[in-house]
Amino acid sequence: SDLGMVFNSDQYDSNGDENTTGQGPCTAVQEGELISPTIDLSNTSVAGVSLQFTQLTRQFQSQYFVGFSINNGEDWTEIEINTELAVNSDPIISTIRLPLPGAVGSSQVKVKFRYLANYYYWAIDDVRLIEQEANNLRVNDNFYAVAQNAATPLIVTEPIHFLADISNVGASTQTGVNLNMTIIQDAATEVYNEDLDYNEVAGNFTVENIPFAGSFTPSSTGSYTGTYSISGDAADFDPSDNALSFDFIVTDSVWAKELNATRNIVPADNNWDDGEPHTWGYGNHFFVPELNGTPLFATSASFSLIGTGLAGETPLLVLYQWADTNNDGNVQDTERSFLAFASYLINGTETEDELITVGFDSQVQLESNTHYILMLEYTAPDANTDLFLGGSEAYDYAAMIFVNEVLVRPRFASMLAIGDLSTAEFNSNGFGRDIVPVVRLNVTPGTGTTDPLSPNNVVEVYPNPVQDVLNVDYDLEQTAQNLNVRILDVSGKVVLERQYSQTQKDNIEFNVKQFAAGTYQLQLTTENGTTSRRFVIAK
Repeated sequence: SDLGMVFNSDQYDSNGDENTTGQGPCTAVQEGELISPTIDLSNTSVAGVSLQFTQLTRQFQSQYFVGFSINNGEDWTEIEINTELAVNSDPIISTIRLPLPGAVGSSQVKVKFRYLANYYYWAIDDVRLIEQEANNLRVNDNFYAVAQNAATPLIVTEPIHFLADISNVGASTQTGVNLNMTIIQDAATEVYNEDLDYNEVAGNFTVENIPFAGSFTPSSTGSYTGTYSISGDAADFDPSDNALSFDFIVTDSVWAKELNATRNIVPADNNWDDGEPHTWGYGNHFFVPELNGTPLFATSASFSLIGTGLAGETPLLVLYQWADTNNDGNVQDTERSFLAFASYLINGTETEDELITVGFDSQVQLESNTHYILMLEYTAPDANTDLFLGGSEAYDYAAMIFVNEVLVRPRFASMLAIGDLSTAEFNSNGFGRDIVPVVRLNVTPGTGTTDPLSPNNVVEVYPNPVQDVLNVDYDLEQTAQNLNVRILDVSGKVVLERQYSQTQKDNIEFNVKQFAAGTYQLQLTTENGTTSRRFVIAK
């Protein structure tokens, strides 16, 4: 077709100078539209039509919309696309195909491309109307429930409930429609399988917000993959969108909403008044179910940030208990109780890929059936100093939050606060429910001690970094009746563990040659408390 568009957002914003922003003729955020002439489909004999086009784009924080009208632009139906593109993505070229239900038979069809542009660009070409396929089912990637956490300690696992919106994007009614949920543990063993039957689904129709009847509660540590897959009686035109998967892990001690950083994040300048210091907090929600009498202690927090230009600054990790007395899903200052904190001195070399772990000032015994919020809080010195945190866009928690609301058991993902953190509300919408910070809670099941091991107990780990054999020297104040030594990887999984009795001073050797390069934690526990040391395995 002759219909095409190139919208260069950064050119408009910066006049093409990559070292400046906001100096161009139309600063971001911009909005542009491309609208087709009227198209007459009144004499078309096919059952349905689809809009197909080729795009070239690079994403920062833009939104992309494709719309169509069957009454000459008086009313529009809009569909947001490219929601899966990551911030600062590489340039992509792809072909998009969207059905236009109701367009056949109308003499007043128009199509529209709308770009809410915030860097970098969007180009479209080869725009055409084609015959819509008859049979095409899809699991919608914009609304499907994942697990409550990306990583959950075994002691606090609870039922995971499932939901995924589906669409029939074919022109014909589909029969025998079934949505299946299967969970595989450690890439080998099927541990859950459930079907949700829809029977018939009309053409160009979306079925939303229907939970599965069952649920799955993990019973052992390991890695899990959940997969939604849709099927029908007819052969499917495009099977590439018939399944969606998500991963989660069950650990010994690490509690997280992500498995690694995929980007960095900081609030935009428009969150503050002119001259106001850029103070903010960003963290995650964790719920402790019934513990059945086993003590559980919050011992430390892990996080990531970018330290460039911030050497000497000291953000805090703060743990709160939360009771949502007004049931609004947000954390007011009157609803939260301070429990513990840990501080970190930035050295200026940190990156979002580096996981930093700091111990709380005191271990906190967690209570059953209780909500907790762990926040990384930064009090900025001025309006020009920004702290960038590591974040992840790998999980969209919107459907998880929804299905748990239906079940009247609120579960949330990230929490965001702006301004005076002593009174600011922690908002559960965060930067959106598809972004979470790398802010993890580390817990330890215990036998009743709430104290860290006294610093008078000497524990040394060497060499660090290590390649083959790790030495652990310990010299304890008191003879330990029972000593437990564990090595944990960055996911919190115990990779080595040994127990000793009636010991006070010794050297232990661990052969770590078989483990992958990376950061590990050695945890030493006696009846008098726990202490840990970080070390790196280098290859």
